[in-house]
Parts: sequence; C-alpha cells; structure tokens
Amino acid sequence: MPFSDEELIAFLLGDASSEAARIIRLHLEADADLVARLSQLRLLLGHIDSLADHYEPPTDLVASTMARVDAIEAEDARQIGESAPRARTTSAMLSPAAELPRSRRMLWDSTALVVSLTVICCLVLPALLQARFESRRVQCSDNLRLSGYALIDYALRAPDQRFPRIATVGPAAFAGAYAIHLNDAGLLDSMHQLQCPSLPQSGNRFLLSPLVGKGRGTFTRVSAEANLENGALCSLPSVTQLDSLPRTELDVCRLLAGGDYAYCLGVIEGERPVPPRNAGRSNFAIMADAPVIRGTVEDIQAHGGTGINLLYEDGHVQFLSTAKLFSTELLTSSESGSTVADYPFRNTRGQHQVGLHPQDASLAPSNYAPLGE
Repeated sequence: MPFSDEELIAFLLGDASSEAARIIRLHLEADADLVARLSQLRLLLGHIDSLADHYEPPTDLVASTMARVDAIEAEDARQIGESAPRARTTSAMLSPAAELPRSRRMLWDSTALVVSLTVICCLVLPALLQARFESRRVQCSDNLRLSGYALIDYALRAPDQRFPRIATVGPAAFAGAYAIHLNDAGLLDSMHQLQCPSLPQSGNRFLLSPLVGKGRGTFTRVSAEANLENGALCSLPSVTQLDSLPRTELDVCRLLAGGDYAYCLGVIEGERPVPPRNAGRSNFAIMADAPVIRGTVEDIQAHGGTGINLLYEDGHVQFLSTAKLFSTELLTSSESGSTVADYPFRNTRGQHQVGLHPQDASLAPSNYAPLGE
C-alpha cells in the first residue's frame, strides 16, 4: 500500500490519526523500502529542526527590497540615457531593460528573480515554521488530554476515587509509575501518548522495549529508530515486575517510563502521603510538560521555552507562557481557604517532593521520588 510523503511526515511528527499510524506500523514490518523512506524523511525533518522555531523577517523587508529594485532601475535608466540618443520612444522609456545588451538583460533578469525568491522565502518560511510549531504544541496538548481521560477513568474505577498511588519507598517510588499503573489497567494506548513532539530530544529519545528472548519482562534502552525499523511497540513493565528488575534496568525504567511529562507526586493528608482525590478541580494540576531540573531551578525546554501545557484535574489542558508560569498570578486555594501562589513543580516549601496539603500540587519528571532520594 503506497503512502504519500505527507502521510509519512504526519506519522513522524505524531500528527497522523491512530488508525493511519497503526496501518503504517503494520507495513513497516515487511516493507524495507518504507523504512528507508521514513529514515530519509526523518533526516530531512532533522535538518529543518536545526532552524529556530521562530523567524520574523525585518519589518521593512518589503519596502527596503522594493527601494533597492527602484534604485537599480534608476541606475540602468541613467546609463542608458548617457549612451543613447535623446529622442526615445515611449515604449523604450517604459522598459529601460529592453535597451540593455543581452548579457545585461540576463543579469537584470537573474537579479530580479533572486530578489523575488528572497522576498518569498522570507515571508513564507516563518509562516511555515510557525505553523509547524503550533501543530506540535497542539499534538502535545492532545497527548496530555488523552492521558487526562485515562487518569480520570482510573480514578473513577478506584474505590476511593484517587489517582494512581506513587509508593514512597521501593522500586515503584517514582513519578513515572503513573504510566505503569495506567498501562496495568489497560488505559494507556502506547508510549507515543507520553511524548511531547516539541521537545528537541523527543524523536531520538531512548524508549523502553522488551529484550528479545529474556522471557521475564526485562527492559533496556532501545533507540526510537530501532523500535520503528523493527516494528516493535514500546512497552512497560508491570508494577509487580518492577520488584524483579536489576538495578540498572530499574534506573532506566524510572527515567523513561513517564515519557516527556511530569506527574503529581501526591499530597499529605493526615500526616501521610496519599494520591490526590479526583474532585474535578480546575486549578489542581496533575500532569504537565516536564522541565529539566537543575538543582533547584527548572529549565523549560518544551515549545522552544515559550511555555508549557498543564493538565488539570477536571481534564482540561491549558498552555501557560513561561512569564506567567514564573509569576505569582498562578493561584489556588490553600488548606485554610486563603489563596497562595502555587508553582506546579514544587510544593509550598519549594521542594521537588510531595505536596504538603490536599491543595498543594507538586509535579516532577518521571524519575523523581515523592519524598526525595
């Protein structure tokens, strides 16, 4: 079954429908030419990614270009006037380039063509790059929204209406265990659902894939290209399998199981950490694009550093600019009923740990433990 380049590019960017992506993956298992085409397209997209996400032409680009063209026309007309008789036909005056020698006319035509192409590229390329940037932001938002539906479904099935529990000790004591709980419950479609296409490393991220022939659910690092070429679907260990994973494989699992997102580490109730109860709150974040944490500082890398997508308890996704994220405008209700600034990636003590009360959302990347290391 032939696929167009547009369909394959949409598949690589994560913009293809789930049915189209499924059909492409099926053909990858037996079509070496299709794998080669995807590799070439991925390389081409990589070159485009080397460009910045935002390109704005100078505000006076068109005016300055047209002024330059007028100057060239005036200079050519002056030179013609110096070498030609005073009397000219009206048509010659309207077309000074017609009196130029053939070589000069060719140079004129080439210059005009280059100028035209430059103007077109400077005006169209920024729009194309911005459209691609927006497409990736929306795809990331859609992935978060799908995960939100799964989390809400999980909470509705739970007797106490709570989200997945992150253990405070042991192999399952990491934020990315959310994904493992969802997978165990049959609510996670694939690891692609946990990827943010706007992150520069997302396409080359090391994913989890079962080791062939091991037979006991062990996991290792396998590149995204290897998974694609082998037609292998990324998978996760179960919660019970975490206990039997060797330390090195467990470290890889903790780092990568949550994909490109951050998860709520839980809250303190009755002096003990518990998963947040799903109360349908519109100001309590449960997932977000994961930042890169350097000490006590969060480096926002998703969407070119312009902002992040946040998934709230009621299932809606909101894009917050970086400026607003770091401002005090992001408010929520405190345990006492007053309002306090609630930065989503730290608790009220400024720690990358469990929230200190039921209204204190504290999110962290996959490998972070609720009580710290």
